[in-house]
Amino acid sequence: MDATRESPSPSGVVVTYDSASVAEARAVIVHGIERRVPLLTLTGKYGSGTTAVLRSLYQRFAEQCDLALPAEPPASVTDLTVPVLRLLGRPFVDAPVPELLATIRSALDSRVSSPRPLALLLDDAEALPDEV
Repeated sequence: MDATRESPSPSGVVVTYDSASVAEARAVIVHGIERRVPLLTLTGKYGSGTTAVLRSLYQRFAEQCDLALPAEPPASVTDLTVPVLRLLGRPFVDAPVPELLATIRSALDSRVSSPRPLALLLDDAEALPDEV
């Protein structure tokens, strides 16, 4: 199966692929990062190479972008805010989720004019709890 591109909304791209088309999937994601597409989703069957693609993207864009690639999928919204706030250059504070999300929104608003793209790369996102 070749990498397929779907556009779930004008602001995002979904890439689905199997191991035979890793290079094409990587190329689609690279293009999205370079064009600053707000939401890129990469999915694949277990063992199809999604982890390798994410790691290679992290290595390729580490100098050009502000990136985070947590080692494990976050177990809660609070756990997810830790790498996001770090990525945004903000300290993590122990606060209720609405306050943490407001801090993230504020930090994102202040980055609108930044020349550096920002990407949070989540591996095994299907393992995220529904609250995340």
